[in-house]
Amino acid sequence: MVAHVLRDFLATRSVWQLVIPWSMGDGFWSVSIDLWLVENLCNCKDVLVEGVRWEVLFGALAWWIGMTRNQFIFSQDSHSAAYVVANRLSWAKVISDVSTVV
Repeated sequence: MVAHVLRDFLATRSVWQLVIPWSMGDGFWSVSIDLWLVENLCNCKDVLVEGVRWEVLFGALAWWIGMTRNQFIFSQDSHSAAYVVANRLSWAKVISDVSTVV
């Protein structure tokens, strides 16, 4: 169920496809959900997306996807993939800026 909600659901895939770094390739989709979460939250490869560390953006997107799935189920409220990415990227940039200052 977690894999479906966070990674495999069609609407969710469209969000990830907008931001997955090319260096991650097909491995992003093919590993178990446990390994997928660990690999993406650890960012062992120091991947950046628009100046934001991948693990920060990944965590922000995963959280948003989980939260908005509940909103969609209970209130039929939804957002486009582009909106979700832009919103979470802005948030991740702020978090990244704060974490480098501290």
